Amino acid sequence: MNNNKISLSLFFDVQRTYAALTRNNDGTRELLYINSTEHSISNANLSEGLNSAGVEEFKALLNNIDSIPDEISITLPNSNFVVTQIPYRDAMTGDELKELIGLEIKHHFENSDIFKLNCILTPFFDNKKSGDYIFLTLFEKTINSIINDLFPSGRIVTGIQTSQFATLNSFIYNYPELNDSSVILFGIYENEIEIALMQQGKPVTIYYKLYSTPNDLLQTVISEYNNLSNEFSGAQYRVFTYGNKLNAGILEKLDLSIGKSNVSRLNAFRKFTTNLDDRTKRYCSRTAHIYPATIGGVLPDFTEHILLFPDENN
Repeated sequence: MNNNKISLSLFFDVQRTYAALTRNNDGTRELLYINSTEHSISNANLSEGLNSAGVEEFKALLNNIDSIPDEISITLPNSNFVVTQIPYRDAMTGDELKELIGLEIKHHFENSDIFKLNCILTPFFDNKKSGDYIFLTLFEKTINSIINDLFPSGRIVTGIQTSQFATLNSFIYNYPELNDSSVILFGIYENEIEIALMQQGKPVTIYYKLYSTPNDLLQTVISEYNNLSNEFSGAQYRVFTYGNKLNAGILEKLDLSIGKSNVSRLNAFRKFTTNLDDRTKRYCSRTAHIYPATIGGVLPDFTEHILLFPDENN
C-alpha cells in the first residue's frame, strides 16, 4: 500500500478550473501545488460541449505540474448530475431497484436508459427516514470519456463526484472536533446555493436552491437556516459557508442575520501542511472557501458510494 500517495484533484466549475496536488504522508495531508484557470472547460454540462480556451488553459496547467499523480479525482458542478432520493429497503430485489431507477431516468433524461448512465447509490442519514430512502446519483457515461480524453495517455481518472459530496468530505476531514455538533453548510455559487445539514458527523439532508439576485440569495439562506433549525430539533446550528460567489459582504450580512458566533467561512486547508512559498500561502488563506469541492475530491468519502451496473453496455 502506498502511504505517500500523490493525488491530483480538479474541480471543473462553470467559471474556471481549480486544481490541487496533495500528498498523503502516512495520514497527514500536504499541499504540493494549487492553481486555477481564467476560463472553464464547460459552461454547464460537459456532455453539451467544451470551451476551447478553457481546455487549452487546463492543458497548460497540467504541464506545470512536475509530479505524476498516483490518482486523479474530478469534481463536477451539480449541472452534470441528477441527485435524488428513492425508496429503498434491504430486502429490495435487483429487478425492483432497476425499475425504480428506470422511472427516475425517464423523468430526468430523454432517450436514455440505465446502461448509458452512471448510477450511484449513497446511504441517507436522516434518522426519521433511515432504511426507507437512499440517494441516487445519475450522470451520463459520455462524461467519463470526455474527461479521460483531456489527459495524456496513461493518466487514469480514479473518481468523479458532485461538488456537494466532495465538500462534505472536506468539511468532515478539516473539522473533526465538530463530529458531535449540528452544522448547516451553505455553498454559494453562480445562481445556486448548496445546502447540507450535518448531525453527528453525518449528512442528514442534502439539496440545493436556485437564486436570481443578491437579495434573493440572502433571503433564501436565512429562510433555509430557519426551516432546518425548526425541522430538526430546533437546535442552534453552527453555519459554514463556502463557494466562489461567497464574499465579505455576504458573510457580514449572514453574521448579522444568523449570529456572528455561529457563522464561519469553511477552510479547505485547515488540516493540511505545506512547504509552499509565502505568496501561495497567502493565496490559500484568501481562497480557502473556494477550494472545498476541489480538495474534497481526494479525501476519504463520508460514506460508501455504490456504483451500479459498471460493466454493462446497451
